[in-house]
Amino acid sequence: MVRAAAGRRLTWLGVVLDAKSNETGEPVITTPESPVTAYIVPAREDLTMAAQARRLLE
Repeated sequence: MVRAAAGRRLTWLGVVLDAKSNETGEPVITTPESPVTAYIVPAREDLTMAAQARRLLE
């Protein structure tokens, strides 16, 4: 997963990912002991890109 790979690269910031929370899509994907809390922010970039492309083509 992309989040897991990114999380591994952020350990120097104190991010400690909870693998199960990350896999199941929980809102918080860090362990309770993690000094930094990481949240999932749902985004639909594909819809934004499609809307922008449509505007350009009109």
